[in-house]
Amino acid sequence: MFGLPAIGRRAQFTGNVFYEFLDEPIRNVWSIIDQPAIAAQL
Repeated sequence: MFGLPAIGRRAQFTGNVFYEFLDEPIRNVWSIIDQPAIAAQL
């Protein structure tokens, strides 16, 4: 993430996931995460 190698460190962040339903199945999914909070922990 952010061009950094994976080192196994945990990060905590908030986010929202939005689902759009059409009849029964999920049609679209949008995810919004706090990227600055993640970057600050890496």
